Amino acid sequence: MASALISDLFVPNLNGFSQEKKKRQQGLRSGFAHSVNLHLAKGPIARQSRRIKCNASVVEADAIAEAEKAEDPFRSLSQVCAVLGTQWGDEGKGKLVDVLAQRYDIVARCQGGANAGHTIYNSEGKKFALHLVPSGILNEKALCVIGNGAVVHLPGLFEEIDGLESNGVSCQGRLLISDRAHLLFDFHQAIDGMREAELAGSLVGTTKRGIGPCYASKVTRNGIRREEDFG
Repeated sequence: MASALISDLFVPNLNGFSQEKKKRQQGLRSGFAHSVNLHLAKGPIARQSRRIKCNASVVEADAIAEAEKAEDPFRSLSQVCAVLGTQWGDEGKGKLVDVLAQRYDIVARCQGGANAGHTIYNSEGKKFALHLVPSGILNEKALCVIGNGAVVHLPGLFEEIDGLESNGVSCQGRLLISDRAHLLFDFHQAIDGMREAELAGSLVGTTKRGIGPCYASKVTRNGIRREEDFG
C-alpha cells in the first residue's frame, strides 16, 4: 500500500542520520566487546565467560534498537501524514515536507496557491524556491500531486517546472494536477493589487498573486476548473 504525505516547524537537516547511526552502532559494539573481553581460564570460569558474552550480545542488540528509536523522530509516523501550518505562513512547512518526503510515495499539496514559496535544498546544497510544486519533488521516488483545493496559475507553474528541469530535477510523469483544481488568471492578480491599493493605510498585506480573488471566484461558483480548460 502506498504511503502519502499531505502538505499545504522548522527542523534541522537530517541528511547525516545514517552516518551518525553507523558511528553510534560501532561505538556501542566496541564498548560491549571491551566489557566482555575477559581472558579467563578453562573450566567453570570459561563457561561463565560464554554466558557473559551471550548476555552481552542480547543487551547490545537491545541497546542498538533503543538508540535507533531515539535518534529517529519520525519512526512512529503512520502511512498518511498531514503537515499543517498553525500561523500565517513561514512556519517551515516546506522544509519539513522535504524531510518527510523521503519516507512517502505520494506528496500532495491540498490547498493554497503560488504564494511567497518554500525554500529547500538538495543533497548537494543547491537552493530551490518552490511556489506551487509540492516540496517532495526532490525525492525522485515520490509522486507529487497538486490537489483540488489548490488554485493554479499555469504560466507560473510552467515557469517553475522549467526551472526545476534546468537544474536536473525531472518532473516528467511525477507531477499530477487535479482536474478539479481552479485556475488562477492574470485578472485575479490585477484585482488583488487594486483591492490592496483601495485599502490605503489598512493593507491586508497580500502578495498580490491573485490567490484570494481566485478563491472568491471558486466560492461564488464562477471560477474555471482545470477540467473545463483542457476538457
